[in-house]
Amino acid sequence: MMKEIQQTRVVLAADLMYEVKRFSDHGARMIQLGCTQDGEVFELNYSFDVDGAFENIRVCTDGSEVIPSVSNIYFCSFLYENEIHDLYGITFEGIAVDYKGTLIKTAKLHPFRMDPSEMKKTVKGKGKTQAKPEKKEEEGALESFSEHTTDQKMNADTTSAAEITDIGENVEKKEAE
Repeated sequence: MMKEIQQTRVVLAADLMYEVKRFSDHGARMIQLGCTQDGEVFELNYSFDVDGAFENIRVCTDGSEVIPSVSNIYFCSFLYENEIHDLYGITFEGIAVDYKGTLIKTAKLHPFRMDPSEMKKTVKGKGKTQAKPEKKEEEGALESFSEHTTDQKMNADTTSAAEITDIGENVEKKEAE
């Protein structure tokens, strides 16, 4: 199976509107807007479908910079932008529908925004720094996932077998009549 090569271009926040408008003018479909924190830097990744190919643009910010909303070009982005604001504390200017921090109700203000000084437990991955999970939590999560997956598979197999039996019996009854 061939892997598609995805292009990612880093752009300045000041150039974001121009770049997004170029995608729109070429009929591209906006796929997603995601955010991740890497140390003191937040990466906003805008993904587009351009004639069946995946293209990305990335804006990097320290989190204090106001990012222009692209919701006047791609209306659907108002949900992404509100979500990123609520979870990371990134401010977007000019959101078409601005929930002003009330889209997602959380117990902690901006729960995905991490203090870089608390990001000490790290492991080096493929060119990225990733938070290292606690061993105990990781094992528990894997066990839970494994049990859940096994239960789903067993239920699906049982249901499928029962459905097949019912269908077979109905066919036999109709043939006998």
